[in-house]
Amino acid sequence: MKNATIPVPLRETLTSEDTGQLHIEAYPASDQRVRLRWIGPDPARTMDTLPDRSQSMEQRLFAHSMDMLCAIDADGRFVSVSPACRRMLGYAPEEMLGRYTTEFVVPEDVSSTVSIRRAAMHGLNCRNFENRYIAKDGSIVSLAWSGRWSEEDQLIYCVARDDRDKKAVEMELHKLNESLEQKIRERTAQLERSNKELEAFSYSVSHDLRAPLRIINGYTRLLSTAKEHDPDAREFIDAILESTRYMSALIDDLLNLSRLDKEAVNLMEVDMDYVARLTINQMSTEDPALATQIHIHPLRGAVCDSSLIKHVWANLLSNAVKYSRKKDNPQIEIGCYETDTSIVYYVKDNGAGFDMKFAAKLFGVFVRLHNRSEFEGTGVGLAIVNRIISKHNGKVWANGKVDEGAVFYFSLPKISAPIV
Repeated sequence: MKNATIPVPLRETLTSEDTGQLHIEAYPASDQRVRLRWIGPDPARTMDTLPDRSQSMEQRLFAHSMDMLCAIDADGRFVSVSPACRRMLGYAPEEMLGRYTTEFVVPEDVSSTVSIRRAAMHGLNCRNFENRYIAKDGSIVSLAWSGRWSEEDQLIYCVARDDRDKKAVEMELHKLNESLEQKIRERTAQLERSNKELEAFSYSVSHDLRAPLRIINGYTRLLSTAKEHDPDAREFIDAILESTRYMSALIDDLLNLSRLDKEAVNLMEVDMDYVARLTINQMSTEDPALATQIHIHPLRGAVCDSSLIKHVWANLLSNAVKYSRKKDNPQIEIGCYETDTSIVYYVKDNGAGFDMKFAAKLFGVFVRLHNRSEFEGTGVGLAIVNRIISKHNGKVWANGKVDEGAVFYFSLPKISAPIV
């Protein structure tokens, strides 16, 4: 074995002062021993002089913390205060050391400050306790404190955060809320005025317009009973009578539509099969042939408003009957199916149908895809259907093809959703 010298670092950071040498010297080959000799600084002395890194980091944290760090003794005096106190309160740390915390607290907050200090000494962790301090310039600073009592040191170690930014945000939010509440009150007042105007309009439509309409209709009927009329006069009289009937029906539909917005939705378990069959029976009293034209599959019950849903079935079925009337073999089918969240009902007919490019307009007020001379109606029925189903948090839609029929769908939630 040859003699060797190995450098050995005493610190993580290598410098000439931190490195020694371990000299290994071999004895003659017949002797298996070696002699070790250390050349360099005393390792024990060097290790004793290494800085306490964790202590150094804690000191830097204490010095540079944006929040005020402090230690308070059992009597409520500052025994240690970080430099952040100068930024927050205007005092240098040495101006606060040894003084009671209550010397800096506004008088109204002294009692609660003393109470929370005593509670902390009995093991209660103080979190986000708020009080107000008097800064060196006389201003009031709101501080949020968190702290814990150390039984070993007999001190409360605390962190204080300047709460002024939070208070400013809270004030802004408070002002914003007040502004929003005022706007809501104004909008509510406007809505109430609009509702009253709508009620007045509905009353006017219901009474003021009906009176002259009845007079026109009455005198026209008297004219129609006269013995002698030339063909043109008879045509004019019939046109007037038809127009008055149409206007009367339009007034009824508009009033029904306007009342829907104010009508409450009373949810209950409804036997949908029974409601649909009842509607068909009522329609069959006027046209007995409907009983053979309408085929109804079993319908699942739903949670809905029974009286409102009757209007839905009545409008959809009357539409199906009307638009399939000119077919040689009119057929109407009623059924339902389920999705994960809804029950979907449908009314299918083999009537006039419609062009799908107009499908989005079907459920608007006064929308008609056929001339009134071909099919009677006001163009309000499907709008009523849409409004009722929307109040149930459901949807309506349709598919169709010209001269090949149409299918109208409406869905209701399986479980009742909050009704607006």
